[in-house]
Amino acid sequence: MKRYKDCTLHCTENQIPCELLDIVMKESQNQGFLIERYSTFSKDDTLAVYMQEEKFPYSRLIICTDNSKNGVSIVNIVPMPESGVSHIGYSEYNKILDTFRDKVFYKIINDSHNRISENTEDYSIEEVIPYSFSKLNTWLSNYPLSGHPLDERRWYDFVISLHENNENLSIDVFKKYIQEKYNWEEDVVESFALKLESQLDLLDYYDNH
Repeated sequence: MKRYKDCTLHCTENQIPCELLDIVMKESQNQGFLIERYSTFSKDDTLAVYMQEEKFPYSRLIICTDNSKNGVSIVNIVPMPESGVSHIGYSEYNKILDTFRDKVFYKIINDSHNRISENTEDYSIEEVIPYSFSKLNTWLSNYPLSGHPLDERRWYDFVISLHENNENLSIDVFKKYIQEKYNWEEDVVESFALKLESQLDLLDYYDNH
């Protein structure tokens, strides 16, 4: 499966994220990018970098301080109205991210002891839910649409495993996996996605009351 990549530049031992964002802002300017600095309602310090590379649509990269990762993260890339496009797909999004990473983040780590963490464009659902994947696979491998009572038990085993192992499987990833691997009808996939979301919410509610 394909996904939009994440990329974080981490602070050195004595840095804080807002200081690192200052460095990213200065290096972005050194590379000739237009920038805009502001704060969001969530109080994150945010930098918008405008990239107009010949082979990519004119885009705005959103880079925010990320206290949970002790660094700054590229959180979104959106096309500008002038680009003539309204959506950037996985491949192009990731190439834009990589271009900025190479020109700015790598320049910073070459001059300091910061480090970069990122994921890959290609991934498997087993990476997302390593503990519950076997339960999902068992359900899907045993004629889950046959209407047999064991279907529901195997489904419950999967849902409970997600909950007990605190694994975050997004509904979009769940639907994409089923559609790409098993080619189910869209309405059937949507039905199970809604069922999954509802049952996980119920388990969370039960735990908290």
